[in-house]
Amino acid sequence: DTMTLRWNAAWTGGFLHLPKGRDGLEGLPEPWGHVVFSSPVGPGWARNGDFTDPRQGTALYAPLPHDWAQWRGLYLHGNDVILSYTVGGIGVLELAGIEQAGDRIAFTRTLQFESSTRNQALLVAQLPGAVAEIQGDSVLLRDPGTQQSLRATVEGVDGAVWEAGADGRLVLRLPRIRAHQSFRLVMSGGEGGIGVGSGFHPTVKPADLVALTRGGP
Repeated sequence: DTMTLRWNAAWTGGFLHLPKGRDGLEGLPEPWGHVVFSSPVGPGWARNGDFTDPRQGTALYAPLPHDWAQWRGLYLHGNDVILSYTVGGIGVLELAGIEQAGDRIAFTRTLQFESSTRNQALLVAQLPGAVAEIQGDSVLLRDPGTQQSLRATVEGVDGAVWEAGADGRLVLRLPRIRAHQSFRLVMSGGEGGIGVGSGFHPTVKPADLVALTRGGP
């Protein structure tokens, strides 16, 4: 979402189920497959540690204030798309990815700040009704009723703290991050879930996103 700088949803399976009313003008598209995680409407990054949305009424359909977060555009590098935006005036590059281990699929977010920063916090997902189990760099959210689960791990940064709210929101609070330091989130889930101790493991160092903005194949 380029207005709030958050991931609306990630899913496996098909593309999108497009509305048919009035030749597609009536209704909203929906994921055609299994939703692994989603997030509620609101800021994808905190301002001074706070996620309270300042927009009210019709302003909910407008971007966040520019001093909070601002979309800048994207870069293409082969099949990769590098997103560019600012958080609190600091430039951020982000690369979405996907990994597969056997029949399991994980979604990744690789991030890089253009200058050093501290005390940033990002909204990762929401799983209403879920109970959180945190173990080091990983967290497991599981809904006891449906057994739907989401596992998330942060790689490439020490001292990050997972925070799970009573409403099932999952937030990652970051320590001091050096300029151009790459770090990565790895998220997977599904029916039955993946245990905290048996998730995806890093196979490569998080990519240098700056290098991918300088042209390529």
